[in-house]
Order: sequence, then C-alpha cells, then structure tokens
Amino acid sequence: MSSEPSALLLFLKTFHAVAVIGWMAGQLCIWRLYVRSGIGPRGTSLQPVPGVDRRGLHAMTTLAASLALFSGAGLIAL
Repeated sequence: MSSEPSALLLFLKTFHAVAVIGWMAGQLCIWRLYVRSGIGPRGTSLQPVPGVDRRGLHAMTTLAASLALFSGAGLIAL
C-alpha cells in the first residue's frame, strides 16, 4: 500500500472544500439581500426580499450544502 493519497481522495477533498465555500458564500450573501431590500428613501415602506433573488440563493445554498454533506460522507467512508 502506497503512502500517497489516491486520485479519488484528492478529488473528494477538493470537491468538498469548494462545496463548503459555496455554502458559506450563500450564508453570507443572504444578509446582503436583506440589507439591499431595506435601503430606500426616507418615508417609504421596506420591500421584501425579491423572490427571484431569494429562490436563486436558496437553490445555490441548498445545492452546495447537499454536495458538501455527501462529499464529506464520502470522505468519511474512505
């Protein structure tokens, strides 16, 4: 048995790191959407977060979290 990591292990590590970074970016981006929707001229009512932005962010964050979870489970299994 060689001491070098296999190509599958290196791929899973890289994939997991990218997925976690994507998930964290989505978590940080949600606050920007809330702040952007709250800024307006004085006296105007605050608009809710636009649906397209919210749905897109939810899809990106959910996908990245799922990929991070499954690639992490794959790393544990190896």
